[in-house]
Amino acid sequence: MMIEQWLWNISYSSYYNQCAPNLCIIQYTNSDDLFTVIIFIIGIIGELSIGFKVSILLVLRLTEKFINNFTFKISTRSIKRFLIGTNEEQIARRLHLVLVSTTLSILYITVAFSPQLTSVEIKNPSLSIYENLVEQYSYSLQCSCSQISITYGSFIDIKSSYHPACSRNFIGDLWMAALIIRNNPFYQNVSKTYIYSSVGQLKALSTLCQLSKSTVDRSITQFRNNHMINIQLLSSNVLYQRILMIMNEMKTTMPKLFINTLSLIRQTTKANKFLTTFGTTWLLADLYNSTNGDIIHTIPVEYDLCNCGLSSQCFTKLYGVIISCYILEVFTINI
Repeated sequence: MMIEQWLWNISYSSYYNQCAPNLCIIQYTNSDDLFTVIIFIIGIIGELSIGFKVSILLVLRLTEKFINNFTFKISTRSIKRFLIGTNEEQIARRLHLVLVSTTLSILYITVAFSPQLTSVEIKNPSLSIYENLVEQYSYSLQCSCSQISITYGSFIDIKSSYHPACSRNFIGDLWMAALIIRNNPFYQNVSKTYIYSSVGQLKALSTLCQLSKSTVDRSITQFRNNHMINIQLLSSNVLYQRILMIMNEMKTTMPKLFINTLSLIRQTTKANKFLTTFGTTWLLADLYNSTNGDIIHTIPVEYDLCNCGLSSQCFTKLYGVIISCYILEVFTINI
């Protein structure tokens, strides 16, 4: 593709303005402080105390009836002694204290150490506020875009720099004109095949550079006009990674399409054995007169005992320049 380097720049502020988030939601977990837990426990102590008192009295009544009817006739005194009490009121008071203390301890541990999920909404945040939120709540921050379809060209600038061989100093008309000036001593002393092949290669290189530039410009324009559809605002890191993936895909697919086009041209030229204007493939023989009219025979050119009529990949090297049957084949030869 003759591309030396891809240059692209993302303007995140432009993307942010295009997305124009109207609402951001952050979620975070926190635990209640000691004061809140104490207030909560004090609020339920009264209800727990009454409930436990009623429950304990009922349990004691049922237990005493059950023991009186039991076959072993175990007296309730032994149970009272076990509970270290001399009467039913002391037993109830001590059981009540144990149950309330145990329940309050369980409640304190549950409330104090259980995380609470909190959601906060920020409407129409500015870019600076959003960046601060990303630093603190990057994993839970969600911002909805008011415009979900955004063109890539509105926030991405893409350019490409090409190989020095595509510069005007190398493929300009000055070089080709210097090669074919007839009063030039170089023209008089060098093989015409060398000159014609060199001019053809410069023209082919110029055409390839122009074709490469037009292909790249067309692909860039198409990419800039494409829309990125996303409901949620992307952070700068996520946006960069997404664009990087698209650019890498473009760098891979674009040369393949370009090479496939050149391969089609090469295969068509080989199959039809076209006669080039530079005389690098076929030479015209003398005119032959016949009853059906004048006939011109062609003679295939040979390079190092390789016949261009049999193979289009024949080549030779003359004054440091590769000369082949067809100009495009020169760019595919590795020496």
